[in-house]
Amino acid sequence: IHFKSSRHQKMEDQESNASITVKVIKSENMRKNDAGEVPKAAVVLRISVSQGVRSEAFWKTSAAGASESAEWGEEFCLPVRDPNEKVQLECTLWDETKSQSRAVEDFLGEVILNLSKLVPYNGKYLEQVFDIKPSKTLKTLPAPSGKLKLGLRLDLPPRRPFSPPSGTAPSSSVPNSA
Repeated sequence: IHFKSSRHQKMEDQESNASITVKVIKSENMRKNDAGEVPKAAVVLRISVSQGVRSEAFWKTSAAGASESAEWGEEFCLPVRDPNEKVQLECTLWDETKSQSRAVEDFLGEVILNLSKLVPYNGKYLEQVFDIKPSKTLKTLPAPSGKLKLGLRLDLPPRRPFSPPSGTAPSSSVPNSA
């Protein structure tokens, strides 16, 4: 049987209580798909905990109608372990005109956001427009382009004041070395 220490449990509880609310608002000037058609774009959201290591869970918008400027207005709440570490929000755009296969040619671009930049704005809703960029690993032609507008709110758990373990009294004097 494996038991967790109470200190470890508290740290784990604090980490799992943070969340980011993401409202996928709209995109503008997205590139056409590989067939030269206007895409039916969907946005996939995922938390990346370190370079190349992604959460298994993901959230996906519905596919927007065929347009270079899509509107979603969909909101998602994603759990975040510790946004002070190298945790990123990955927003990838995919064309669902043909299928939901997630083939390289269906990739429309991505927005990667370092969540530590939102820590000073804890609890505040912000709207921001981001450039849709190419992936470092998926190479597509034509190159991704356009803008993605997101609403973001990072909610961190309240910090708990330190308290010594029960049964120990704080020391009020320093022992003499005499």
